[in-house]
Amino acid sequence: MKENHDYRHELSLRDEQLRREMDLRDKSFRAEQATRDKALDEKFSGFLAAQTERDKAWEKISDSRFERIEKDVSSIKLDTKKVADDVHVIRRWIATYTGGIAVLTFIVGIAIRHFWA
Repeated sequence: MKENHDYRHELSLRDEQLRREMDLRDKSFRAEQATRDKALDEKFSGFLAAQTERDKAWEKISDSRFERIEKDVSSIKLDTKKVADDVHVIRRWIATYTGGIAVLTFIVGIAIRHFWA
């Protein structure tokens, strides 16, 4: 029986040693995992910071594009208004010249009829 008791005692010592080893492995694993988590957190933080900077740069670029487009549209509006004014002036001159030519033709027609009749 004593042998049986010594065997149980050895088993309990071995179990205790295994528990300590498992605890050490668990602590070691948790420390390594904490280190990995910290490294990943730093990588993600860096990535997110880079993404934020990239987004800010894109926002500036798109804002400048929209401003440029807005300026171009305003310029086109002004040019269109100027062209419309110029067309109006040209139409007025054409109407004046056409009217003048019609009157002149009428007078020349009367003069030709009067002098050669």
